[in-house]
Amino acid sequence: MSQGISANTGEMMTPEEIHDFGVGTVAKQLEKEGYELISVDPRMGHHPQIVATHKTTKAFIAVRTAVYPGNGTFESLAAARALIITAKTHHGIAYLASVGIANAAGFKKEKEDLAWAGRTVRGAEYVVNYRGLQPVVNLTEVKVLGPSGPEMLLPPSIDPQLLDETAATVAGALGVLDDLPDELANTVVNRYYRFLRFAKTRDPRLHPQSEAQNKSVLELFKQFTRQSSEAIADVKFIDEHIKAIRGLQPTTDRLKSIRDVMVQVTLDTFKYHIDDASKKNGIRRAIERKLKRPDEIEELYRFSQPLIADYVAENAYSKS
Repeated sequence: MSQGISANTGEMMTPEEIHDFGVGTVAKQLEKEGYELISVDPRMGHHPQIVATHKTTKAFIAVRTAVYPGNGTFESLAAARALIITAKTHHGIAYLASVGIANAAGFKKEKEDLAWAGRTVRGAEYVVNYRGLQPVVNLTEVKVLGPSGPEMLLPPSIDPQLLDETAATVAGALGVLDDLPDELANTVVNRYYRFLRFAKTRDPRLHPQSEAQNKSVLELFKQFTRQSSEAIADVKFIDEHIKAIRGLQPTTDRLKSIRDVMVQVTLDTFKYHIDDASKKNGIRRAIERKLKRPDEIEELYRFSQPLIADYVAENAYSKS
């Protein structure tokens, strides 16, 4: 469908105007479909934008709008999680209303000019891509924006429920990890994720790394016990390392160098599992590092980062 606003002024729409345009589009369509609008809040970052009822269904709707060639989607897992929680708290269903808009001028010329399709000029006529409400049941189904723009799904290697529990645990123990290098933050989250995974998997035969190995139940149990102990120790001692790193303020070049060494030793200890890393010099650790294969999920921190921040904010609010 296409919509116009007013006479073409030649000025570009702001992100707020684009978002408001999407919210208005969805609200009008819902009314046509027989929904009763309870509230409409077009503020960016708010969830939900629309609360509506239809028969016995109460819908909590997040509206996200993107410019051609994209379609609106959640900016983070935290936003999706907040919407799901709000809907469940009020005995409703969470939905995403994904909207894509394209300047109609890009499709009306003798030869399509797709560069024009992405120009959000105020007052222009727009082609709107909106295919109805999409239920948001759990984080497995959520699409988020990747760092370069395209949509990407939560990788199948990541358990969404376990990721959520990991974020809550990290938030309570260490708070946000934005002050740490991304590589170290990723290792911290991986250690907690691994610990919680073992805590939930009591039977060694159920462990994914053990399933594919032709071992006896006794051998599996010994392996599981050893790995569980390592996971527990990792969480306990990595906390101490992080607190020590944070306790050293790099106010001089020398202190900065010491802090950098502490960060690398922590990585060598918990990511690369180099024995007695703190007792070895940098050259020795660098050699051993090349022989190790870290058992980590790449970008686990990137996916957990907004969730951790969300939990930290919730904790601060509950204490105020």
